[in-house]
Amino acid sequence: MKQTLHKFQRLQDQTGLAYVLVIAMLLGTIFAAEFLVMYLLPFIVGNKSVFVANLLDAALLSLVSAPFVWLLVAMPLRKAALSEKNRGDAILRSVADGVMIFDKEGVIRTFNSVSEKMFGYTEAEVVGQQFSFLVKPEGTGWDQDDFLPLPSGPRGGSERICYETLGWRRGEDPFPIELSISRTRLDGQPVFIGIARDITERKQADAALRRSEERFRSIFEHAVAGMNTMDSQGRLVQVNDAFCRFLGYSGDELQGVAIEDLTHPEDRAETCEALRDAAAGLRQVFNGEKRYLHKDGSTVWGHISRAWVFDDEGRQTYSIGLVQDITERKRASEELDYLTHHDPLTLLPNRRLLNDRMVHALARAKRSGNQLALLHLDLDRFKVINDSLGLECGDQVLREMGSRLNSMIRTADTVARLGGDEFVVLLEEDCDVQKAAIVAQKILAEIAAPLSAGGQTLVLTASLGISFYPSDGGTLEELLKSAEKAMYRAKEEGRNTYRFYTAGMNARSRELLLLEGGLRQALDQDEFIVYYQPQFDLLSGALVGSEALLRWQHPQLGMISPLDFIPMAEETGLIVAIGNWVLKSACLQNQLWQERAGRPLQVAVNMSARQFRHADLLQDVVAALQESGLSPDLLELEITESILMADVEQAIEVMRQLTVQGIHFAIDDFGTGYSSLNYLRRFPISNLKIDRSFVQDVTTDPNAAAIAQSIVMLAHNLNLQVVAEGVETAEQADFLRSVGCNLVQGFFFGRPASAVEFERLYFK
Repeated sequence: MKQTLHKFQRLQDQTGLAYVLVIAMLLGTIFAAEFLVMYLLPFIVGNKSVFVANLLDAALLSLVSAPFVWLLVAMPLRKAALSEKNRGDAILRSVADGVMIFDKEGVIRTFNSVSEKMFGYTEAEVVGQQFSFLVKPEGTGWDQDDFLPLPSGPRGGSERICYETLGWRRGEDPFPIELSISRTRLDGQPVFIGIARDITERKQADAALRRSEERFRSIFEHAVAGMNTMDSQGRLVQVNDAFCRFLGYSGDELQGVAIEDLTHPEDRAETCEALRDAAAGLRQVFNGEKRYLHKDGSTVWGHISRAWVFDDEGRQTYSIGLVQDITERKRASEELDYLTHHDPLTLLPNRRLLNDRMVHALARAKRSGNQLALLHLDLDRFKVINDSLGLECGDQVLREMGSRLNSMIRTADTVARLGGDEFVVLLEEDCDVQKAAIVAQKILAEIAAPLSAGGQTLVLTASLGISFYPSDGGTLEELLKSAEKAMYRAKEEGRNTYRFYTAGMNARSRELLLLEGGLRQALDQDEFIVYYQPQFDLLSGALVGSEALLRWQHPQLGMISPLDFIPMAEETGLIVAIGNWVLKSACLQNQLWQERAGRPLQVAVNMSARQFRHADLLQDVVAALQESGLSPDLLELEITESILMADVEQAIEVMRQLTVQGIHFAIDDFGTGYSSLNYLRRFPISNLKIDRSFVQDVTTDPNAAAIAQSIVMLAHNLNLQVVAEGVETAEQADFLRSVGCNLVQGFFFGRPASAVEFERLYFK
């Protein structure tokens, strides 16, 4: 560009005279030759007239030959010179920068069209003006006197300076330019070529970039979220304070560290894959959640958004990442997910998680053809613990039982809590009948081990039902139903045992459903009957009273044991109405017997927990006595220890209100509950009833005999009478007589009988 401009300038200076000189030279040469010939010829020939004639001839020849010289020589040369000039003009017009040529005095001699547009002046207005007219020293910091002495290089070479300064448009409007000035020599004289480029847009872009970088730097340094930049190898280059706090390191410690080394081992594969894809140009952004390793060794969660930056050739240069700390959110989510799938009390899997695992277990069993076993476990008499020792103690027992069950199963198996005191054990890996039985026996033994809860040492038992896939069901619900039926069979057959599901249990299940449906109508349809079991004085053998026992005469199922329907009545709340009916019936019947026997007879009536806590208990009892005419001192209410211990103070107050009326109380099944001797002396009771479980073994088990004797001694020391129930043999009666037991009842003395049968037997 510079050489072309130099050549153009020289042609511009010489073109005007070039063709004139060529013509003059040609004509002069012709004329000189003619003159020389004509001048010498006369001397040679000796005739001076020849000289004059020839001289005129030479002049005429020059004039005649001049046009031919012009056409053949001068014109082509002139055209070539003009063509070169036009080419130079075209170059000056085509360049994108402003071009100015000025001499050593700083006078502008050339000013191209781009310069005209850039500075707002025409060439005619600028040529002849000082260069400082456009680029003023006060606006540039450049001193022209300092620049002019720039030495020329060898052989007319040039020196050049390039810098940024301000140009001045028409109207004294400054604007930034990039100015390049080169010194060269033309015809031995120094001249200067200035090339100006308007960099207003670049300056604006640079300023915008600086502002953007400042904003980015401010955002980067003060962002709440962690930010970092990485090189193409995945090493950290910059980190902000938030990212340092997130990982527990200082900025210096993180400098140059590979991001892979800060990533949790389980997430490193994904991180490495993202880095490889970015290096190959296959990935430009990454969004996702990953785990990092904190400096203290803990795991923290971050949501990462990373973008890679590539150069013009598609090569990765660096990346910038934004990391939001989601550790607490993740922990909360994981905790919520855990609570959604686990029982909050025992931390065992709940029904939802059991169902998920069962689906997978069934799928595996179906593929392999293996058999699965499902064990449904229910704690025996757990309600007694809740009622007597309180719910907190009950929860403690459940946690302990859950821990015991979970500790004895294999990793592949599952223990879940369905709710209440119900647990389920899922046995996988082709569990047959023998294996299931062994596990069931171990579970029952583990549960029966003593435990401490509520300040008491407790011994619990459980009933367990077992079902198998695929023989007893193909889904969790079907297997649960089958195992539940087997579990109820275990309860019916004495508890503390296990039973396998059999097809015959379906009939029993339908029977229980029928009972539940008919229970609500039984009272209205007079299907309940009160049976009475006689109580005798052990020394005299005299009949002293009876215990009222409820029976249900079902129209389809016949006589039903209270063990089958009393729990249902408790759950539905019907036990209060049924209990009141029994109380009224017993009082009325006993009053009739007083009149017939002519002597007082006491009747004992059992009270359920709901009935005892019912707000209208006092009014109900008083009403029963008033309606029947029975003397209050002939009514005895039997209450279990668990009912009394559920709320001791309330129980004492309720009993006090009733004893004021003359009513007596007896503790039923004494010795099987959890009452405290300290509380026992506070209760206004008259009798203690020894549970049949002790009475049955008094002649064969020294421990049972010792317990029975201790209860008798305790009762007498508290001025209480003792009633032994479940006496079935003469030997048992003799033992009880020998230890001082007051009253007895049981099959040996008399079975429960209807009022008509009782009257026939004992009122002849």
